[in-house]
Amino acid sequence: IFTGPAVEAADTGTVVVVHGLPGIEADLYLDGASSPALTSFTFRRVTDPLTLQAGTHRADVRTARAPAGTAPLLSGTFTVVAGQRITVAALVDSTGRPSWLAFPDDAWSTGSADAQIRFRHLAATGPVDFVVDAMDHIAHAKSHESDCYHLVDPEPMRVGDVLNAFAVAAHSPKMTI
Repeated sequence: IFTGPAVEAADTGTVVVVHGLPGIEADLYLDGASSPALTSFTFRRVTDPLTLQAGTHRADVRTARAPAGTAPLLSGTFTVVAGQRITVAALVDSTGRPSWLAFPDDAWSTGSADAQIRFRHLAATGPVDFVVDAMDHIAHAKSHESDCYHLVDPEPMRVGDVLNAFAVAAHSPKMTI
């Protein structure tokens, strides 16, 4: 969708886009294009990984269906590194203004019987208890067997530890790990 047929995989990286601008349905334009790369992108939506050519890219967020020449609600740049995956989030900063946040998805491989969950809190608010909703969403998402999901914690818990935390909260027996 974002790369031409002549672009080699070694020259590309992947980008996950997060829409964190409440009340805004948006179109996302990349690199000055006259048509949007993402249309009618709604609050709380997260894309599947998108392939982009390595390099610095400019993104402009406009109100959905606004002409390409309309002033963007938010503009910014991010860099894609060949072979790496990043997340780019459009969100509200602590002053209530739209802003960008880009960070690498620094996942590592797990064994076939293991999984990895990483939590990142992107809201400009205090702690939010959304772990159960996030886990429910991940559990019902399309199969991404070797993916790592980032939601909040920079020191992620192992899956068994997460399940034991739920077991304790439910006054149930814990697993032996």
